[in-house]
Amino acid sequence: MAARDPVSVALVEPLRVLIVDDRDVDRLVVKRAFEETGLNIVFGLAESYEDAIFALFNDYFDVVVIDLVLHDGPPGPMEEWEGFDIISEIFERGFQRDMAVFINTAFADMKGVARHAISKFHPADIWDKSFSIAQIRQSIVQALERVRYFGLTIDVKLEDGLDWQILVTKLRLHLHALSSYLDMDPAVVELQHILRRLFAEDSASAISISSIQIAEMDRGASQSAVLRVTPHDGAKQCADVVVKYGPLENIRREYSGWNSVFQFVSGRKLTNVRRVTLGRHLAALEYTLVGAIVTDIVSFSKFYALSSVKDLAKVFDQLFLETCALWYKNMVVVETIDYQKEFEDYIGLNRGALERQYDVKYADKPLTERYIEFANLPRKMVNPVALYSAGEVPPGGRAGICLTHGDLHGENIRVTLNSGDSWLIDFGRSGNGHWARDFVELETAMKFQLMQSADLPSLFEFEDILASADSLTAILPFNHDDRPDLQKAFRAIIHLRSLASKVSPKLTSEEAFSSYLMALFFQTINYIRLSRLIKGGQRKNHVLVSAALILERLLALEERAKRVP
Repeated sequence: MAARDPVSVALVEPLRVLIVDDRDVDRLVVKRAFEETGLNIVFGLAESYEDAIFALFNDYFDVVVIDLVLHDGPPGPMEEWEGFDIISEIFERGFQRDMAVFINTAFADMKGVARHAISKFHPADIWDKSFSIAQIRQSIVQALERVRYFGLTIDVKLEDGLDWQILVTKLRLHLHALSSYLDMDPAVVELQHILRRLFAEDSASAISISSIQIAEMDRGASQSAVLRVTPHDGAKQCADVVVKYGPLENIRREYSGWNSVFQFVSGRKLTNVRRVTLGRHLAALEYTLVGAIVTDIVSFSKFYALSSVKDLAKVFDQLFLETCALWYKNMVVVETIDYQKEFEDYIGLNRGALERQYDVKYADKPLTERYIEFANLPRKMVNPVALYSAGEVPPGGRAGICLTHGDLHGENIRVTLNSGDSWLIDFGRSGNGHWARDFVELETAMKFQLMQSADLPSLFEFEDILASADSLTAILPFNHDDRPDLQKAFRAIIHLRSLASKVSPKLTSEEAFSSYLMALFFQTINYIRLSRLIKGGQRKNHVLVSAALILERLLALEERAKRVP
């Protein structure tokens, strides 16, 4: 290949290059070297530390070329060179893996410069400003070949009805939270790059992904979205994978959470994160669900609607007795736990916000009243929010702390319809916490999201019988063939609670039950804040009745404990 011959690579999307240099002539040399590759390139230019930082962390770039000294006059001590400060920022923000950094300097031969740059920052290459355009061009091509052009050669096929704007729109309501600089067009550019980058293997891999096909999966309740992606190596179809994309910090938290639990996930149904790609505002990660045929998988929410109690019990057994068994085996018992602080920190429960939402939803039941009543219910109940606000919720006793998923609602469990095999996704809130928090989140999700609405007297009976239990293994009577949806939910919850008893042998039966109810109370009253999940009068009243009856049971248990010598 002659020096000026273009490389025989076609990029589907332009390579985005930022050149940071305070001298026009040096910027032009680097720009010309990139242009002579014949690649499709979009350039950004910066002359100072401030301009470079603004560009790097607000716009997406695949490559950055950095001059180490960005001021006039003598270079001064190496520790004060602006270029090293820029590279340090890239490393401190964790972007070095997803960005090729070239150093272009007139001081490459100065003692210690190259050694410091290579040992600390591992740049793609270091150029001396005496290098010819041909030398720089050769270095660029070699570096891009090593990273397979960041996947920009990969063709993307979107299933019918999808386009890049639609994929971004799934996050649209939350774009303002990402950055005031991120509008639709730059968000599309970033998403196009990070999804391709996700499938760009290093040169040691025998597989070279030439195209990917993207289909939509069920969207969860978080700010992120989930895709089914089918990679192709030429004409050869590779196995489907699950890709999640969303706000940068969300994906970072999810990857960190997955790392905290991954070594403690057992059984055959493993969720593995193979790759993570970070943009500047968005990020993506690739899940492989070991043993899964991705096209056969649905969310637990859909599975619940289509399945029997026996089917649901199988999913629960696999999750809690196999997949997550080591989490509970390694449980540590603490003598006391501040439930209010534990759950306020975990679910973001805030007394002021809760009271404001309560006032909006239950204007006819003022917080100044200790009791609430409904015209069609047999008796009045304590006002759970009033007592919570007054600090009258029992403090609780011994409890267990262990690894938990932390966000176990119906969209974060994926299930195969025909077999009932299940996998977990979305580990953004995973880590150590109250042992029952996954159980109670799943229980409340079934009650307030998945169960069909019923009349309030039936829901009162449903909750009253559940609250009458004296242990997690209690067999309670609820025979309502006339209310099959309520009966299904009731029996599923009874089975779920029995599993909670099995995984908490380090607690006595009484401790496990009261500890479970405490967690369930805080998880339940939190729903008062979640307007989107409890739209409609019956659901909001169900939440309030449920919290009231749980709290009454906790108060009765506390009173009984005081009478025991």
